[in-house]
Amino acid sequence: MERKYRVDYTKFTNCLRIAIVPDDLQDERIENVRKYCLKHGFTNVMLFFNAEEYNLGHITKKEVLPWIETIKKAKRVLENAGLSVSLNPWMEIGHLDRGRKLKGGQDFTTMVDMNGTQADISVCPYDKNWREYYFDFLSWYLQEVNPDMLWIEDDFRLHNHHPLTYGGCFCKLHMQKFNAKLGTNYTREEFVERVFAKGKPTKERKAWLDINRDTYLDLSKAIGEKVQQLGLKTRVGLMSSAPQMHCMEARDWKALQKNISAGEELIDRIHLPCYDETSGKKYFYEFNTKSMVVRTFLPENTYIYPELENGSFSNFTKDARFLRFQLESSLPLLPVGMTYDIYDFVGNATVDSFGYGEAVKAVSPYLQGVVDLQLKFGDLYGVKLPVSETACYNLAIEKDWQDLKTYDEMEIIGILSGLGVNVKPTTEKTMQGETLVLAGNSVHNFTNDELNALFKDNFVILDGKAVLALQERGLHSVIGVKTATLSPAGQDLQAYEQAEETFIVENKKRYRASCLEKANDYVRIEYESEVKVYTKTYNSKRECYGLGCVEGKNFAVIPYFLQDMPFEQYNPLRRAVWYAVLKNHQKAFVQTGVCGIHPYTYHKGGATVLAVINATVNEYKALEFESNIPFTKVYAVNRKGKLVKKSFQRNGAKVTVKMPLEYLSTATLVLE
Repeated sequence: MERKYRVDYTKFTNCLRIAIVPDDLQDERIENVRKYCLKHGFTNVMLFFNAEEYNLGHITKKEVLPWIETIKKAKRVLENAGLSVSLNPWMEIGHLDRGRKLKGGQDFTTMVDMNGTQADISVCPYDKNWREYYFDFLSWYLQEVNPDMLWIEDDFRLHNHHPLTYGGCFCKLHMQKFNAKLGTNYTREEFVERVFAKGKPTKERKAWLDINRDTYLDLSKAIGEKVQQLGLKTRVGLMSSAPQMHCMEARDWKALQKNISAGEELIDRIHLPCYDETSGKKYFYEFNTKSMVVRTFLPENTYIYPELENGSFSNFTKDARFLRFQLESSLPLLPVGMTYDIYDFVGNATVDSFGYGEAVKAVSPYLQGVVDLQLKFGDLYGVKLPVSETACYNLAIEKDWQDLKTYDEMEIIGILSGLGVNVKPTTEKTMQGETLVLAGNSVHNFTNDELNALFKDNFVILDGKAVLALQERGLHSVIGVKTATLSPAGQDLQAYEQAEETFIVENKKRYRASCLEKANDYVRIEYESEVKVYTKTYNSKRECYGLGCVEGKNFAVIPYFLQDMPFEQYNPLRRAVWYAVLKNHQKAFVQTGVCGIHPYTYHKGGATVLAVINATVNEYKALEFESNIPFTKVYAVNRKGKLVKKSFQRNGAKVTVKMPLEYLSTATLVLE
């Protein structure tokens, strides 16, 4: 049947995620939600069943029927008010046990971790009995409710199913798959020993990753086909969380998204990584290393509805101003809407005193103004930061299996963006005429031929760990390295770093920065050819220990491990090195000059759209940045969603736009 309500992707859609309990207060709660949405500009309501505190595990039709009847009642009321309704069942395979057990007659194979611990509720996606139950149940509730959209929840993964250890499923069904692929008859213990053996990847680890990858491709295809067979025109959206762990499953993001959409629109709910309020700077580091990476892995034409949550459901754990910041600072993802999980699962409906509705309504016209620019994520540009969803295939294990969840190339995105530089995460393997950064193990995501081509055709900036990786591969000669030696932080060998005499930082000669723990591990490098030296390192006796940051013909080196948010790397000395190198080599750079003010640049015809995120608690009377991008006019999207012309001054690369930049806020400019 034809859907009465369809989401208009040209409109920014605010989606309220809420649970309405089937009790004597349900009519009151439904009316509360209706009034709230109409008052504050929410146009979609996403209704839960089987959520959190009311979760009954693999729920039966009899158990869920009261919830479905309440949802149908709410849907009638909300649709009569012009609101569309989506459905958000809280589980597919099951998040975590929490004391729940399988019900009588549920002969499901549950997941088993590498140590042999078996889950009580989280099922193996290959189990035929569970699939029969799930698809029958799915078909029934979709036909009962006929929602605009079905959201697949975040238990759609092989990891993070407490009490299981991370690392996928090793139940009898998965073991059959592993052994069939390898032509072996391994026990779980024998297989696990080989999968997580120290050193380079084994054939068993490859088989483990291949099957992990196939597990959810298979299930997503079945879900997409089943939903489309019903003929309801319900679209399917998928929740996506931390990429570091999804990549340990070798997730094929593009194929999975296409499978589950089954020919309809591609829709993803990217998690905004902040359940409880934190500092804006720390939050945006997480945003860059997680949310932006997920967006990079997804197909270009995916519609994005990020997930904004309040983990403990009070205005102490998230106040309205921080919620507003999360909402408008999601702009680099180019969302077409937002989903809000902000008012608990236990059925209180909305809470006016939190002030969230007013915050959303106030900023929505501005968000619509950005949607009206019709930008594409593929038009993002900046320093290129290669990431790979299949990095796990290339990583060596030094200590234990957890080495497989450390994705260095994702960390550098947060660091470099936090320094105030425009960046572009990318899955590209071949580039030409670009400035890019290889951090840590990202070197291993390329073949030798690809690496040689990168250094031949581009300007490459490396951290110390990447230099060690090149040396391990026998490719260090591409940057003229004679020797590279790890020198861990916390020793007296490197105590501080100092700028060379002619490199002036903060109007000071010989500016210094600590080399201790907060700078992270250092790599002492000797070069065969001459390089431009920005800094050198010294011990506590003020004796020179080694070279610091250098620049060569086709490369630069920042000789530290740039992972785990090393705070000393935000020191003015290191920031000055990045700025100097990028000014020399980046074709279209933007530098805000302030750590915590993040710029994002998009091509728009012959113009540039510049989104600026102020993750600091400082307010600025004018918006300032440096750039070599040519333009003669500046327009800003104002808080009413309109493009207004702004006066500006330009002195060489330095630009001052006469408009304020509030703390924890954003600005969107069009540079023509």
